[in-house]
Amino acid sequence: MTELHKPRHGTESNGYRHEGADLADNSNDDFDLDELLTEHEPSTRSGHLTLKGKPYAYRDAKEAMVIVLRELAEADPTLLGKCAADPDSYGRKRHYIAQSTSEMYPDRPDLWVHHEPLPGGWLVATNLNNDLKSRIIRLATRVAGLTFGRDVVIGF
Repeated sequence: MTELHKPRHGTESNGYRHEGADLADNSNDDFDLDELLTEHEPSTRSGHLTLKGKPYAYRDAKEAMVIVLRELAEADPTLLGKCAADPDSYGRKRHYIAQSTSEMYPDRPDLWVHHEPLPGGWLVATNLNNDLKSRIIRLATRVAGLTFGRDVVIGF
């Protein structure tokens, strides 16, 4: 039988969670795991990407996405507008590349801080899973007329 533990801040309707349940819930136990890892251990999500033959180091997938978008936008100032108009740049309710935080996080002003500025007054949402970050990189690569895996090489 699985042992049950009562968390400090109940995470399920009955106030219990199963042993081995996701520890990254909203109860937080008064510390920030990302801050703890950043301060005490090197990130295991870092890596290198290559963009048109030029290597870049990144700390995490968010930074990799931002590097690609900024570099491509510097080369073509119209790129981000084209990306924002593409159906792959938005979900059911929100845009991933936009000119305002309210477009990126409608009905969620608490998330408006989760973005990075891009050239030309554009913003990219950063409260995204790695699959969406990869989707945005592939979108920008395609819109720029480049080939993912050849002109833009990245793995995260």
